[in-house]
Amino acid sequence: MVRMIAFLRWAIAFVCALQCIQCVHDPVDEEYYLDINRIKGKNKPQPPPVITTISQVGNEIIIDFSGTTTIDPDTGSAENLYYLFYAAFENPEFFYDERMYYDSLYYVGFVAHKDLVTYRVRIDVGNYTGDTYWWMTAYDGGRESDHSNVAYIRIQ
Repeated sequence: MVRMIAFLRWAIAFVCALQCIQCVHDPVDEEYYLDINRIKGKNKPQPPPVITTISQVGNEIIIDFSGTTTIDPDTGSAENLYYLFYAAFENPEFFYDERMYYDSLYYVGFVAHKDLVTYRVRIDVGNYTGDTYWWMTAYDGGRESDHSNVAYIRIQ
């Protein structure tokens, strides 16, 4: 009887250990990573930012985005947002894929909402002259908003 109880304890311990090992090695299904509830910043910021005007003063481009009313739907405010700025030398209207609007190739920089005094940023363009197209997005640490309108300026 004692041997049977000892054997049952060992068997139960072995089965439990086997189940734990099996759990560790079982991969998650592909839907796990597509679950919106597992993404930080589950809802993307909305509505997209708006570039109101763009102008040049010396070697700086001034982007006024005071028309922006973007908030993070997960928090109900804009306090945790970052505004990302993008630029291209050719009109992005001809991008073959919408994802190109978010490509790091066109990324210029960002500003945190909490650091803004006004909805205007200055970007030094150095000695570049020529056509430029500018757009922006809002980022909440998890997802990026849809891109803003595209603003054109010829840098002199």
